[in-house]
Amino acid sequence: MSLISRSYLFVFILLAPAKFGSVVNSTGVGFYPLSLSEWLVAPWPPFLAPVFSSIALLLAALAGMRRMSSPGALCSRTLYVFPVALLPATLIGLIHTTEWDTALLFVWHIVGMINFVGAVALNIATCERSRGVFLVALAGGTILSVSSGLYQVKYGFEETRVMALKMAQAEQRKLSPAMQSRLSQRRAFATFTYPNNYAAHLILTLPLTLAMMWRFGGHFHPEQASRIVLTAFVAVPGLSVLFYTGSRSAVAALFMSCLLTAAAFYRRLPGASQPRRTRAIVGVAVMVAAVAVLAVYRGRSFASVEARGLYYWAAWKMFLAEPVFGVGMGEFFTYYMRLKPPGAEETRLAHNLFLHFLSQCGMIGGLAAVGFLFQPLIAATLFLRQRAAAPSNGLLAAGVIGAGAWSLHALTDFNIQIPVSVYFYAAMPLLVLAPLPRGNSAQSAPTIPRRYCVMVIGLAVAGLYPLCRADGEHAYQLFHNRARSLQRGDLMLRDVRETATKLPLSAYPWDLYGKIQLTRGDYSMAIQAFEEASKRAPHRAAYHAYLAQCYFAVGDVERARARIAQAVYWYPHHPDFKRLQTQFSAD
Repeated sequence: MSLISRSYLFVFILLAPAKFGSVVNSTGVGFYPLSLSEWLVAPWPPFLAPVFSSIALLLAALAGMRRMSSPGALCSRTLYVFPVALLPATLIGLIHTTEWDTALLFVWHIVGMINFVGAVALNIATCERSRGVFLVALAGGTILSVSSGLYQVKYGFEETRVMALKMAQAEQRKLSPAMQSRLSQRRAFATFTYPNNYAAHLILTLPLTLAMMWRFGGHFHPEQASRIVLTAFVAVPGLSVLFYTGSRSAVAALFMSCLLTAAAFYRRLPGASQPRRTRAIVGVAVMVAAVAVLAVYRGRSFASVEARGLYYWAAWKMFLAEPVFGVGMGEFFTYYMRLKPPGAEETRLAHNLFLHFLSQCGMIGGLAAVGFLFQPLIAATLFLRQRAAAPSNGLLAAGVIGAGAWSLHALTDFNIQIPVSVYFYAAMPLLVLAPLPRGNSAQSAPTIPRRYCVMVIGLAVAGLYPLCRADGEHAYQLFHNRARSLQRGDLMLRDVRETATKLPLSAYPWDLYGKIQLTRGDYSMAIQAFEEASKRAPHRAAYHAYLAQCYFAVGDVERARARIAQAVYWYPHHPDFKRLQTQFSAD
């Protein structure tokens, strides 16, 4: 059973970068695979990540019930506290939410992360060799991801453009400005949804991958030359792909993490007693970082930096409005639309892990986020204070560098929303730290203390719940693909009702149906659709605006006025809503 558990987790870690680089957020875009080829080649829906991690935890629990040598085989509890603390913080965010579909998706996402950490911990506690197996899987997955990025840089952009155009033609629509911008920028994103998320994954795993290649090179002769060649074989393409992501914040975060890690382990560095040498190294590192950031800049404007400033300002305003429980998990989008200045770009996410929790889950969410962000520092502190051991100082330093870079980058982007990224970050300390030796005091106690058994099994079973969503996602993908080609309204209504029954909290089946009926001029059916969508997402200004237009078209002016007033409340600076309100008031 132990071999099965390790093998399963090995495959999961190896393939996760290729399958779970999408954003955990409810949107109208369906990408549920409909064929075997799509399951093999395309990324998988992110709601399935908790299912796979929960299976890993169940297998690890079954394998480890009676095989741990002693309770001390589990590393310091400090490494588990902060990932687990995100779950109650997220549950607090349910108090005020109206975006239940988005909020519950995120809850299961956090449950999946906790289960992944638990599966890694129990496997390592059961068999110490598991750590090396998982490190090999992580390095292998990173190399495959880098290869995918290189292929995209060379050939994939044109393939993506052709595919996007075909999909747009099939759905009788134009490419969105966002997609056109992404294709024109030619920024590598490989199997991830966005280039910045791909860059975050690279800075997290690439340092540890290079350390693994350095260790692997020691098995060949001449040893030093082999180490250099094998490490460079991965470092050159890896850093090249990082450059082609165009993520300035990722490059800056990586170099900053290198400097902070060097400072933390200063006394253990060769030549630490030579101040001139140390200052020279730091100076060179700073100059290289500056050159790297300028190279990635490549003539791009700083509009994204300015936009993030507005995101952060809005998140802080949300916290001030609801400091105890937050505005509600999933509500950042709706409240940001209400708070943002005229002309500012729209966004669904806070682009900052700390403010993501602070704004939507209140003070407790902010505190949990701070602890989670400080994981690399906590891991380094445990080692330096001799409360944990390191199987390899090089692997420990690489792990701290990668996790530190990810943590810094998470202050400028939505890394918390990417399953593979947040899973690996949460488990990173367990891969590079080990419990202190405790002699031969083997005990026959079960791997999991009894008081934790129910919690572990409960989390594992809870993480399987998103399987119930699979049928609904499949139905929505089918409906999304054929909706515009259906001629008879009764057939389309039957499809949307069936899909909405399987996804009862999602507004998007009704949203899609309403937009199609509005285009066709069937206002009564559009009203029915947008009323249903508005029940599931009552703070969405767009649904109120659509309803206002439909009610006005059928002559119900009073309802049109009430709805456009709601639309203006939730999006006061929309260029059309004020005009419509004036028009309806005049009539």
